[in-house]
Amino acid sequence: MKPISPTRPIAALAVTACMLAAGMLASCSSRDVAVPCPSITTHAEAAQAFILTDSSRQLVDVCFNGVKASCNSRRNGDVRVEIEAGLKAKRSLSQSKEADIATIAMAAAIVGDDDVVVKTETFGYRIGFGKGDAQKYPIAEFSFDLAPTQRLIVMLTPTLE
Repeated sequence: MKPISPTRPIAALAVTACMLAAGMLASCSSRDVAVPCPSITTHAEAAQAFILTDSSRQLVDVCFNGVKASCNSRRNGDVRVEIEAGLKAKRSLSQSKEADIATIAMAAAIVGDDDVVVKTETFGYRIGFGKGDAQKYPIAEFSFDLAPTQRLIVMLTPTLE
C-alpha cells in the first residue's frame, strides 16, 4: 500500500478554497444594477383610509407619510422596485386606550405604457397600538417587478367591516 502524501489534503483544501472564492466573485459580478425608478404614484382618494382595530373595533385614520424607493435592473430586463412606505396611523383615545392591533390594507396596480392595468395585488401591514398610544408611524416594505415601460400606483384601502 502506498503512503498518503501529507501535502494532498492541503492541495485539496487549496483547490476547494479557490473554487469557493471564484464562486463568490462570480456572484458579485452578476448582482443587480441600480437604475432610475419608474413612476410611483397614488391617487388623492387612495392616500388616506379608515380602518378598524381588531379587538375594540376602534376607528383608525391612516395616510401615507412619505415613500422611498430603490430600483435595480433584473437579468430578464425587468425593474425590481423596492418600496418603503411611511404611514401615519392615528386613533382617538376617547373610545379606548387599550392595546390593540390594526391591519392596514393596501393595494397596487401595475399600469402599462398604454394606461391599461396589467396586474393588481392586495396586501396588508399589521401595526400594534400599545396601551395609551394614539399615533404610530410604521414603515411598510414591499417590492414589485415591473417592465421598464410600466408604472406603479399604490393605494390604501379602507376596511370598515
